[in-house]
Amino acid sequence: MIRTLLIFLVLSASSYGQSVHDLARTGDVAAMKKLLDQQPNQVNQLSDQGLSPFLLAAYRGNNEVAKLLVERGADIKSCFSEGSAIYGVIYKNNLQIFELLLQNGVSVDDTCQFAQFGTPLHFAMSLKRYELVERILKQKPNLDVLDQNGKSIRELLTLYNDEKLNNLFKSNEK
Repeated sequence: MIRTLLIFLVLSASSYGQSVHDLARTGDVAAMKKLLDQQPNQVNQLSDQGLSPFLLAAYRGNNEVAKLLVERGADIKSCFSEGSAIYGVIYKNNLQIFELLLQNGVSVDDTCQFAQFGTPLHFAMSLKRYELVERILKQKPNLDVLDQNGKSIRELLTLYNDEKLNNLFKSNEK
């Protein structure tokens, strides 16, 4: 009995005092639910670095917590000082959260970090995230937008000289 009580106290103390940002990075769904049940306004609380819980969970691949945050009203469309979620998800090649973003109205024509990376399509192409390029193309992005250096999609395809990228664009034209 005493041993069970000690185990319960240790487990309870381990999540006690964790911020919404700590839980977004490495916490589990149960701990995040508990925190949000007690403090629902924390769902969009920005960290000292200007990062939202959703942005942290998505970037860290804490997908189940990211999904919970969306269910609880996380702002997934904002452009934070560190960028928007779609760019972080492309960088981390997180296909599951990419799909979640699309299902919840995030645009593949987002320009939050345009000056640095171009559109999400430009960014995915530069990182050779083939599956993400394919998924972006299925969303019918604006292919006329020049990248941050003034290059068209055609020019980028020539520059990259990547057969797989070329084939993705060819199959999308059909």
